[in-house]
Amino acid sequence: MIRGLVAERKQARDGVIAEIARGSSEAQRIVGPVLYVPWTRRSADATTTTDDGGHSRTVRKEKIERDHVALLPSTLFVDGNIDLQQKHRGIYTAQLYTLNGTLRGSFVLPPELGFPEGPGTLV
Repeated sequence: MIRGLVAERKQARDGVIAEIARGSSEAQRIVGPVLYVPWTRRSADATTTTDDGGHSRTVRKEKIERDHVALLPSTLFVDGNIDLQQKHRGIYTAQLYTLNGTLRGSFVLPPELGFPEGPGTLV
């Protein structure tokens, strides 16, 4: 009988905490900053052919590639304060945390993150 009451109270508590979370912003996670870098690479190929008469002809083709890379910071600084707010529903209490902060990071463009190698210019 006591186990049943404890389980019932725990279920009610979990429901109240979920309801309070839905009324605010639910669980959140800081996953950034992320730097999204689109890039374009232009390169040119030249092909020279010679006909039977000894005349040379050069055909030049330009190739354009486009892609992007998402970079996470190599260093990240988080500065701020976390405020605690308590919400009450009946006999239950839930705690909500608010971060008032600033994120600062520095980014490095490592070549192994998807930038093509070879001749051409990144724009």
